[in-house]
Amino acid sequence: MFVSARVILQRLVCLLLLPVYFTAYSSTALALETTNSSDKSALVPVEKTATLHSPSDEKRLLKRLGNIQTVSAEFIQKLYTSESNEPQITQGTLQVAGGDKFRLEYTKPYEQLYVANGKEFLFYDVDLEQITIKPQSQELANTPAMILSNPALFIKKYFVKINSESYLEEYILSAKSEASAYNKILLSFKNSKLDTMTIEDSFGQETELHFNKIVYNKKIANSVFNFTPPEGVDVIRSIPDAKLKAQMNELKK
Repeated sequence: MFVSARVILQRLVCLLLLPVYFTAYSSTALALETTNSSDKSALVPVEKTATLHSPSDEKRLLKRLGNIQTVSAEFIQKLYTSESNEPQITQGTLQVAGGDKFRLEYTKPYEQLYVANGKEFLFYDVDLEQITIKPQSQELANTPAMILSNPALFIKKYFVKINSESYLEEYILSAKSEASAYNKILLSFKNSKLDTMTIEDSFGQETELHFNKIVYNKKIANSVFNFTPPEGVDVIRSIPDAKLKAQMNELKK
């Protein structure tokens, strides 16, 4: 099936917030694979660490996010690239709960849905009428959106410093590892709630999310994180690597 350039672009925009479970869609996406941040963190000089990190600022950020159990919000996302002077703009909704449940839905200008229910991760491309389902990886906890539900785990991979040049309460998160998919993340708060998240990836692209109608700790039904494929939609269910290897070994006998 032919995949248009704008569909590929939209997928890449989505992947900035999510682990790369669907690398087969684009050769460019292969470069976004998340790696372990502990392997290169020692390369950061001590003197540089002092300029990037403040334990008190980290503690303050964790206190700001520590009592959040669920998040619901609308957002406008802008993707800035070197190929265009104008940002690619998308809109959608975000719901996060329990540290391992996640629903990201893009509604304009194209419709796409990402859902994680704690066991499986689902991607629904409305244009292609195709759903891909994979086992949920622990790497979901490493995506920027999950800082809202599991901040202590996420922040371990970043230096934290308050941006003294911002008029808002803004935190600069700088990756400890040079292998990180996200070099820098800015979190701006307004009236004690997250207002803007700006993400700079390893390719130099910048994604800005502005949150509207953000609500903390309102109960979200479990049904929100479970999705029944519409009739007539192709469903591709991938096999976990260990299970696939076992099946291949069985075929060789």
